[in-house]
Amino acid sequence: QIKEFHHFPNRMKMGVTPERPMSKMLNILDNEEWRRVRHLCTPAFSGNKLRSMSAQINQCARLLMSNLETNNDQPVDVVKHMGAFSMDVIASVAFGLDIDSQKDPNDPFIRHARKSFKPNIKNPLTLLMIFVPAIGAILKKIFNLKILPEDTSQFFVNILDHAMEARKKDSGTSRVDFLQLLLKAHEEGNQLSHDEVLGQGFIFFFAGYSTISSAITNTAYLLALHPEIQERLLNEIQEQIGEEDPNYDSLQRLEYMDCVLNESLRLYSPAIRVNRTCNEDVTVKGMHIPKGMVVLIPIQAIQMDPEHWPDPERFDPDRFTPEQKEGRHPLAWQPFGAGPRHCIGMRLALIEMKIALVHMIRKFQVEVCSETNIPLKREKMGGAPQDVYLLMKH
Repeated sequence: QIKEFHHFPNRMKMGVTPERPMSKMLNILDNEEWRRVRHLCTPAFSGNKLRSMSAQINQCARLLMSNLETNNDQPVDVVKHMGAFSMDVIASVAFGLDIDSQKDPNDPFIRHARKSFKPNIKNPLTLLMIFVPAIGAILKKIFNLKILPEDTSQFFVNILDHAMEARKKDSGTSRVDFLQLLLKAHEEGNQLSHDEVLGQGFIFFFAGYSTISSAITNTAYLLALHPEIQERLLNEIQEQIGEEDPNYDSLQRLEYMDCVLNESLRLYSPAIRVNRTCNEDVTVKGMHIPKGMVVLIPIQAIQMDPEHWPDPERFDPDRFTPEQKEGRHPLAWQPFGAGPRHCIGMRLALIEMKIALVHMIRKFQVEVCSETNIPLKREKMGGAPQDVYLLMKH
């Protein structure tokens, strides 16, 4: 349990510092090293594994509903509640940790998670690290710059390292979560090093926290603005699932839910841009791109391009019906990236979002109020929603 991890010794003295495992995170590995680690992590997101996670996600969703209910029809800070929900899910389904952040927002785990998403963007050198990786690597060495605060990165490495040790001692565990699969790859033939296991755990926390909570918040906001779409979604939920807990299989029947989420992710992409390094010299439509050049893909701009999306500012889930999708360029929508390096946790993320939305739409009528910012207020750097207040009426 997470409560056990708050006071264990600092492992920096034992040689486990954040720099080594953070350099092994899947999103920054290259070539064969990336292929090997990606291949070993992929089974964690199979259909059978996702089926086994549904019960834990539903448990976190029920706690979310209980906390929303205590607002007594007063404006709800949606960002706060969805952030706590997504962190609880990640800790539970990936690492078997019970942090109960929805009831204790001042838990050290949550405080450090929030700090991790507030880089010092006022420092121009930090901005160069984020947007120009080649220059950033040099600046990091010269000025010893860090995007994450040292105490935050060390805190999470300590937790993961301690969880690994605890899981090794409990050799009879029946859990099939992300951590268990990583440990299996580590112990059977040493296919993953200790630092690689820590690195994948580290990126799992941060890839799933803000992006998922933002997507649920954005969708709730859009449904509040469009009650007719919210009602249509509720009707589908009642017809296809009723009052049962949604699971991996029953969620497949929610076709309109897919359309709603896809359109929400188009309007407010959790990743507004991605970088890719060119592996070989290539010419695309007359533009020469040399090997080694970093190419920035402006996902949010592509998903708002009127060439592919007529009246792009309008929220219209019917854009994603099979008829509408046919003939559209496959890369016109890519909130999870595209190609072999697309988000490995995409299916888990979608299941988590859908389960939360099913519980919320069944229990509440989501409405705007005098404190709702219209248009949506978003962070300038990452696009995450800010100060989203809605009414959750019974």
